[in-house]
Amino acid sequence: MQRHHLCELRRSAIHGWGVFALQPIEAGTRIIEYKGERISRAEADRRYARKLEQTTHTFLFIIDEHTVLDGGRGGNLARYINHACEPNCESVQEANGRVFIQSITDIPPGAELVMDYHLQVADGDPETWRRDYPCRCGAQGCRGTLVGPAPLPAASSTA
Repeated sequence: MQRHHLCELRRSAIHGWGVFALQPIEAGTRIIEYKGERISRAEADRRYARKLEQTTHTFLFIIDEHTVLDGGRGGNLARYINHACEPNCESVQEANGRVFIQSITDIPPGAELVMDYHLQVADGDPETWRRDYPCRCGAQGCRGTLVGPAPLPAASSTA
């Protein structure tokens, strides 16, 4: 059983394994760093191309247009934080590329740590992505998918 001083790995009602608070966690607390091997996006595509034919489950965390953290290699407990449409955590990225999971609400002991993945559709059909990445969080406001709302279009000015 993986354990951290603030949280531990347990079976989750949302999806497979999840990360649960061991003690009260105040809003604004930096809980754990998301760790993994730093690889290029091309390498991530290469590694997971065959796997994605069978499942959409990966431990990839996109840092920027060039870099991905592969939590499946050299990762830690943070890779098991599940998605929820009403999150109690969010990711915070430092300028040096390190990523931390931070609470955005007070979290009681025993509660599952969850964050909104905000997956974005880069290529392909948005409806296929929504279907292939279903959400099982059970929140009242659940959008039914890990795919985030479409980004707002950039404001344009006419002068």
